[in-house]
Amino acid sequence: MEPFSFFTDHQKIVLKKLWIPAIIAAILGVYVNHEFYQVVYQHPSMEAYQSMYATIFYLIGFLFAIILAWEQIIKNDWKRMVFIIGGYMVTQFIFKKLQSLLGSNSPDGEVFYFAWNCAQIIGVCAIAGKKDFLRTGLFAGALIHSCAFFPVNATFLSFEGYNILAALHGLAVPYLICTWLFIAENTMATDEYKEVLKSKIQLVSKAEYSLLFPVASITTWIIIFNASALLEDLPKYLHYSEGRITLIWAILYILFCGYALFIAVRMTRNVVISRLMTVGDQGDWLLLLHFIPVINFIAWLVCCEKKNEHHTKEENASFYLGRDTSSLGAAIVTFSILLTLYNIYICFVYGSSFAVFMMLLFIAKLVTYFLVRKGGKNTVILLVVLNVLTAPAALPSRLWGADVMITILLFSLISYYYLVETFAPALGKKDMNMLPEDYAAAYV
Repeated sequence: MEPFSFFTDHQKIVLKKLWIPAIIAAILGVYVNHEFYQVVYQHPSMEAYQSMYATIFYLIGFLFAIILAWEQIIKNDWKRMVFIIGGYMVTQFIFKKLQSLLGSNSPDGEVFYFAWNCAQIIGVCAIAGKKDFLRTGLFAGALIHSCAFFPVNATFLSFEGYNILAALHGLAVPYLICTWLFIAENTMATDEYKEVLKSKIQLVSKAEYSLLFPVASITTWIIIFNASALLEDLPKYLHYSEGRITLIWAILYILFCGYALFIAVRMTRNVVISRLMTVGDQGDWLLLLHFIPVINFIAWLVCCEKKNEHHTKEENASFYLGRDTSSLGAAIVTFSILLTLYNIYICFVYGSSFAVFMMLLFIAKLVTYFLVRKGGKNTVILLVVLNVLTAPAALPSRLWGADVMITILLFSLISYYYLVETFAPALGKKDMNMLPEDYAAAYV
């Protein structure tokens, strides 16, 4: 029995032929970041920057238009292809004219750009004849905007302006755009598909996993990077503008990003667990590794190479509930207790009123770690809340700055998804229906 496909046969054909725009996007990604490096760091000039920005804006817009019309290109639907590409570029031109009125480097500009991108995707879905194009476009637009734009100020793995990450992100861009567009389309088409996305015991083939995990993971970490950058610069925006208005725009933008982050992280968790159940792996350690950047690439390769051990959702459900206790829980508790004790000591040494308050939070977190194995899901939620509240006192933030502290805070939020799987694993009602009645009754 073949695993349920996340995509239609036609969507699979489109995805398989995305390697052509992927190569173009990789080259363009390297070019864009090199030009940014030259203008900003090597030969600073406002005129050169504005000229470069306009050129890059239209180049990237044209690339996105081609990717969004790729389905029509594969179908030989030339009329709709022309309308999609032409309409997208016209809206790019209009946005460029309006952008000067709002600014491009502030939260209000970010919100406007976000809304504009969603409107563009809605228009593409309408021209393409997608069912329920309004909701499909909003869903896809939120995810596409959040992950398809590489931050040009990222300097990781950059050599004289040639950024390796920009090339890798360029290779991924067509798959990011089309995957989220197809998922949005399929989600709006049938309620059954929504249950597939929610399931932790869905059969996931190697081909599906090799695409879905990178898409969800890349989306997650780009959102975290961009949110960290915005929150780090927020005091500057508040200082040089009308603070209250800017703060409202920033909150709106963060809420939009939070919505996209929730979808991406939940999909990461569900796809990984479903794949682990399909290949018959216990799951806890590999699940954790999937949430750690760079290392998650190794975990991805490992899971890609594993052979399917289960062939029905019933087998996956039984295996999920019958797994042995993993050593991950003990490792997390041990390491976290030691780190929490150290942080309590640091707070004691500082002795300020803020340090005393943080010390009380750390003591509460210490107690929670001792109860987490028996407390269930609610205790895990409490633990995540305490982790978020104590993030400002985390050691790396004192050494590396606000951006790292914000990253730790966001990672503390998404840690819920592997912590709850470690300490309080459970299946949803739909997944429980896959079990024999006597098995399900005994579990409950």
